[in-house]
Amino acid sequence: MTWPWCCSASAAGPTYDQADASCESSLIVNADRFSSEVERSWRKLENVDAIHHGGKLLQHSEFNSSPASPGALLRKNATSPCLDGVPLKRKNKRHHTEPTMESLADRHSSITLSKTVLANLLRQQNSRRADAFDILINAKTEYVVADELERTWSEQATCHVHGSVTGVGAHKDKRGSVFSGSTQFPGKLPPCISCQKGNKGGSAPNQDNFSITYFANGYSLVGVFDGHGEWGHLVSARIAQTVPYFFIRSSSFPSSIEKALVEAFERAHDDVVALALTDNWNVMARGTTGVAAVWKGNKVWTANCGDSRCVVSSVREASKMSETEDHKLELPKEKARIVAAGGRIKEVNYGDGFIMYRVYMGHEDYPGLAMARALGDVCVKGCGVIASPQIGFVEVDLSKRAFMVLSSDGVWEFMSSSDVVNCIVEKIDGQGGVEHAISELHTNCMKMWEEEEGGYCDDVTTVLIQLENEQEEETQTSAARTVSKARLCKP
Repeated sequence: MTWPWCCSASAAGPTYDQADASCESSLIVNADRFSSEVERSWRKLENVDAIHHGGKLLQHSEFNSSPASPGALLRKNATSPCLDGVPLKRKNKRHHTEPTMESLADRHSSITLSKTVLANLLRQQNSRRADAFDILINAKTEYVVADELERTWSEQATCHVHGSVTGVGAHKDKRGSVFSGSTQFPGKLPPCISCQKGNKGGSAPNQDNFSITYFANGYSLVGVFDGHGEWGHLVSARIAQTVPYFFIRSSSFPSSIEKALVEAFERAHDDVVALALTDNWNVMARGTTGVAAVWKGNKVWTANCGDSRCVVSSVREASKMSETEDHKLELPKEKARIVAAGGRIKEVNYGDGFIMYRVYMGHEDYPGLAMARALGDVCVKGCGVIASPQIGFVEVDLSKRAFMVLSSDGVWEFMSSSDVVNCIVEKIDGQGGVEHAISELHTNCMKMWEEEEGGYCDDVTTVLIQLENEQEEETQTSAARTVSKARLCKP
């Protein structure tokens, strides 16, 4: 078992047996990431030997001697991140990661615990995580094989495309597309897709993905998926393919699109957990958000799980729009479900007014997920973080040139739905058309990331679907045929 806030000679982290063994050596715990259990222990137990802080070895009393002491400042940082007493601003945080002070030498601190205390804490942690591991043990082991996916696209779809899985790449690199069946999108208004890598530092790959499936019966499904965690790019890539698969295979399709969408998301979650167990991924605290839309004619159904978003609007009435709801932890209904299931939501206040909420397993400082719903993330499934999507429905006026835009939260972090819609409407009929509109949208978005977060930028993905007015096109075609026939009949 890996203990995320421990540092030791072992890369895998200390185990229960290591902590309980009779040995003289102590383990060092990084104070910037210590759990609430450790915090309570070194504040009240006498067998905490000493605290390392700023390169100095301090006795327990020295560390906590005054409100301005290192211990007091570190405890304050747990709820209000500061540097030398000055609250950190929004740009000093890292998106979807626990804020730490590791990069600042004068704020790096550690605690030395006796083996007795460490063994006790490991026992408690091991017990509290038992429920999460039970979910993995009881998980289904069957998953959809690649041949079955391809057979489904061949039999049930006229065109299917999803994002490729590639290497790390460079900032702003675009993800490629993998087609099954025809490589030509149907209709006169093809979708526009842009999936660009952010700048998260290190060797982090683009964790966003997408898919569009045009089914043979006239329905179509589009989805955008935003992965997180070490294996997040594999989770989002898998979900992008299996959501449309389980949707078309649902017994509720097409009689109940709503039920089919819920089933598709829930079965896609089960599938990726089964595949992860087989291929040795870790999906305990790795997963993806997902937003999808199904459309046929002027009817649009949406399904959202997490904080990616779909907005439905039109070129001629941009002020009118329908949008999915981001599943933030501060939403009353989401918070109530999580708290009732035993999850703990922690609030972190920044100096410029920004507030970040994260969900943890009971009293653990783990995993710190920043959303109330997600696919994957097995460890918090018993704490109310569900994979079930929220369903929406809207009928659009196709004569107004209706469209849908689906984006990962890399777009929505600093832009509102109105901002995005207006950006598209302003550029869609200009030189370059929809591709230029999406390019400008992403350029503006990345500039905001740079302004707010310095060198950090989340992955950014947008898929734009223009809803075609087939009836209007048929009317225009019939009119053209009538005119042509009249000309032929002239003497």
